[in-house]
Formats: sequence, C-alpha cells, structure tokens
Amino acid sequence: MFEDALFGHVRGAFTGAVAESPGLLREANGGTLFLDEIGGLQLASQAKLLRAIETKRFRPLGARMDAASDFRVIAATNDRVSDLVATGRFREDLAHRLGAVVIDVPSLRERASDIGLLSEHFLSRLRPGLGLDDHARILLEECQWPGNVRELRQVLESASMWSGSVITREALLAALASRFGSLAPPNTFVHERDTLKQALERNNWDTRVTAQEFGVHRTTVYRLMRRYALSPRQRGRLLNVTISSSST
Repeated sequence: MFEDALFGHVRGAFTGAVAESPGLLREANGGTLFLDEIGGLQLASQAKLLRAIETKRFRPLGARMDAASDFRVIAATNDRVSDLVATGRFREDLAHRLGAVVIDVPSLRERASDIGLLSEHFLSRLRPGLGLDDHARILLEECQWPGNVRELRQVLESASMWSGSVITREALLAALASRFGSLAPPNTFVHERDTLKQALERNNWDTRVTAQEFGVHRTTVYRLMRRYALSPRQRGRLLNVTISSSST
C-alpha cells in the first residue's frame, strides 16, 4: 500500500485498479514530499525510496517503464535514527541521504517555556475565549509530557469538556487522572486525593456541591472518587469511632 501511494499504479495493475493513479512522487514534482514517522517504514520499501530519491526515477506498480519526478524530501520521526540504524531497523545509506540538514526538536519537558504559548494556541482552536487559570498553567509546566505536544493537546481537549470559560487546576487534574498512565508530577495525585477528600467531608459528601466548588462536572467528582476509593462509608467509620470514644 505504501508503494502504491508513493509510486502510483497503472490501470489494471491489480484487482480494483480501474484507473491510473499518479502517486505522491509525481504529485510532488517541483515541490516537497513530507514523510512523517519514516522510522516505521519497512526495509524493502526503504530501498525503493532511496533509489527514487537518488535517481528521481521510480516505477509505478504494473508499469513497464520508469516515471520521473523532481522533488525534495522532508522526513520526520519520533525515534533517533542512529538507534534505528544500530538495531537494523533503518538503512544507514538512507539515513545519510536524508540527513543533509537535521533539526532536532527537544522534548516538551525540556522546553517548559513553550507550554503556555502552545496551550493558548490549542485552546483558541477549541473554543473562543477559553483560557487557563494560573494554577492550571503551573501544573502544565510541571508535567513530564512523555507524549510531547500531542499529549498536551489531548489533555487540554479533555479538560475543556468539563470547564466553562476557564480551565481550572482541578479540571486539569481530572483530565490527567482519566488518561492511561500518569503524566503529572509524582506528588500531584497524593495532594489531589487529600484535597478531594477534605472537600467532600466539608460538603457532607454532597458530590453536586463539591463539583460546583471545584468548577467541574459532577461526573468528574464521581470518577475521582472511584480512582481514589473514596466513599461516604469512610465518613460512617469516622463517626462510629467518635461515638465510641465519647461513650467510653
């Protein structure tokens, strides 16, 4: 499928090929072809891609003659190419051919100063006027972000579903807690559990009032209660202890 998309095919090349397809290389003639996540390309396809880059010629599927295209390539990958080459998953000659100019983008946790600007950009696209309070902004800068910018965008999208015009720290914590794995700083969830438990006790375990206090949806409070095994039964045990102590 990759070779068909890249090189194209002629009519009748395979079942269902009722018309000719030029392929991305011919469409990129005189321009630029961007290949994302090139580290996942199979070795056999890497060899054919290398030939096309070197010679500017390639053979569409089912064709008897080569086609030509004058294009340049920009490639991106989340993996270090040197590691891929060392483990035999990427051709060294293709790595050298693509490595004329290398731009190494640091991970998001290494450029925390960009998080605020990126967050404002994503929020402006989600909903006009949507913003972050100061506590939420600080929490974003403290997170590790193993998924980098994509992870940041997804967390903001999730938090925005439980927020009004401003995403609070509590809404952000709820979004972080609902994800697979922890992105937040090590002590964040310990603090979150204590904060939620204190609020529930203060509000006599009324989830509606607690949700209003934090500025989140009621279902967020339920989800966090399940996560931290918090329930009104704990209040009952505390009351029993108090009564027994008084009786004694």
